[in-house]
Amino acid sequence: MMRLKLLGASGLRVSELCLGTMTFGTDWGWGADEATCRAMVERFVEAGGTFFDTSNNYTNGTSTPTARASASSAACSPLSATAT
Repeated sequence: MMRLKLLGASGLRVSELCLGTMTFGTDWGWGADEATCRAMVERFVEAGGTFFDTSNNYTNGTSTPTARASASSAACSPLSATAT
């Protein structure tokens, strides 16, 4: 199981690894389709992952909704850090 770490002085505990979602979606002509994204998120959550890196600029804006839908199907409430 993945260890949790304190996120700075925020008091939030997040998984020690963060799953990047820049390649979630195929709008750029490459990247992972929804089924592949769902499988990656499920594996990450099963391992104890709670921390996701998303951006409204990744894959023309489809990365964040794809990650959110994948996390919902994995029955988790991840902490999502968005860098814009």
